[in-house]
Amino acid sequence: MHAAQWTTEQKMAALMRMPWTVLVETDPTDASLIARVAELPDAIATGTDETDLARDLWEAIEASLRCRLDFGDEIQLPAGINPPWEQSHPQLAKMFSLAAEIDLNEAAWQPISTSSGQVPQPA
Repeated sequence: MHAAQWTTEQKMAALMRMPWTVLVETDPTDASLIARVAELPDAIATGTDETDLARDLWEAIEASLRCRLDFGDEIQLPAGINPPWEQSHPQLAKMFSLAAEIDLNEAAWQPISTSSGQVPQPA
């Protein structure tokens, strides 16, 4: 299976489930939280608590990835990961077709480890 057989939504579903490197820090001026994605320099989020931060972070990641896909720009993936649409596993596209139907804004939030704590992420 090659990239031409994957829709943008299937690619988005695969990308949104990758183990992005999230760096979280606290703003010393107002104690708000700031999250950055190492692989996506334009994906930056802020929040007053972990839930707000997580929602803003996933919106930032989605916007960054969708823009890159729409314009054909390179997407730096987490270390050691290859785009699944460049692999020859016929079941992958079918699996991500189902995943693309899940609204990440409605998904349950699960914690993931980060360099400075935990940030909830969709399950």
